[in-house]
Amino acid sequence: MRRTIARTVTATTVTFALLAVGLPTASAARDSTDSTARLVAEAAPGPAEVLAGQTAGEALNIDGALTATIPLDATSPITIAPIESDETHPANSAPTSLAVSLPEGLGLTDGEVAADGSVVYRSEAGSTDVAVQALDTGELRVATILNDKNAPTNYEYALPDGVDARVLEDGSVLLGRDGYAVGSVAAPWATDANGEAVPTHYAIANGSLLQTISTTPDTVFPVVADPAWKWWGAQYTFTARQANALLVAVGGGGSVAGVVAALAGAGIVTAPVAAAAGFVAAVMALGSVAIGYCASPGKGLYLNFFYTGIVTCTQRR
Repeated sequence: MRRTIARTVTATTVTFALLAVGLPTASAARDSTDSTARLVAEAAPGPAEVLAGQTAGEALNIDGALTATIPLDATSPITIAPIESDETHPANSAPTSLAVSLPEGLGLTDGEVAADGSVVYRSEAGSTDVAVQALDTGELRVATILNDKNAPTNYEYALPDGVDARVLEDGSVLLGRDGYAVGSVAAPWATDANGEAVPTHYAIANGSLLQTISTTPDTVFPVVADPAWKWWGAQYTFTARQANALLVAVGGGGSVAGVVAALAGAGIVTAPVAAAAGFVAAVMALGSVAIGYCASPGKGLYLNFFYTGIVTCTQRR
C-alpha cells in the first residue's frame, strides 16, 4: 500500500480485503538461492517488486507495503502484522497477526535469504523448492518451483485459524471470517521453462487450500506456480469522477445499492453479500463530509481498507 498520506479520516467496521539446503560452499548456496529467486521473478506475471527486509535472528522482517516476519525455519508460519497507517481516529484495539504456512509434506529445509529479499527453501527430495516473497503490492507470494517430473503436482496450504475460503469463478479465492471477507488469494498461475502456461487450479478441503498443477509429458521443467496471499490492507484509487460518484452515493443518507455501485465502479470486489455489507457499512460510516474532505479537486482520493477493521480515506496527489 502506498504510504504517502496527506489528510486522513477513519471509520471502523469488521472487513476483509499471502529456501535452500546448505550446498558445498556459502558462495554456491548464495548463487543457487539467487538463481531460484530470479527464476520466480522472471516467471511471475505483473511488475511487482520484492521487498527486501532485515534479517533478525532466524527470520526475515519486512516492513513496507506488507509488514511480515518470514521465519527461516520451514515449520514455523509466516506472520503478517497489522499494516501501520496515519489514521486520525484509530478505533480498533490492537489486532492479532495472521499466519500463513508453507506447503505441507515436502520436508523443507531451513531457508536462505536471496539478494532480492526472497526466502528460498528446498525439499529434502530435491524436486521442489519454495520461494517466499513479500511484494510491494501488499501480497505475500509463496511460489513453488517444480524442478523435474518427480516433483509433486498437488500442494496443500493450511488456512489461517478461524478463516474459511471459497473459490470464485475467476479461480481466485476469497478468505472470510465470521461472515466477512478478510483477504484473498489471487487466481493461480503456473509457467514452465519455455514460458508456456501450465493448467492449475485451487480447491478447498479439510481446512486447507489445495493447488493442483497439471503437467504433461510435454511440460518443460522447471515449472513455477504461485499462490499470492493478500490480507485486505489494500489502497483503492478513485478518480475525481469516481470520488464524486461515491460522495453522491454516501451523501443524503445514501442507499446500500448506490454505495455498492460506486465501490464496484472503482474496481473493489464486493461479493459475497456479507463481505459487501461490511464494505458498505465502512464507507457509509466514513460519511460524505469525510469523503469530501479527502477528495483532491480534479484528482480524486484513496480508500484504504485494513483487515484490522480500520477504513480510511486519504488525498490523491
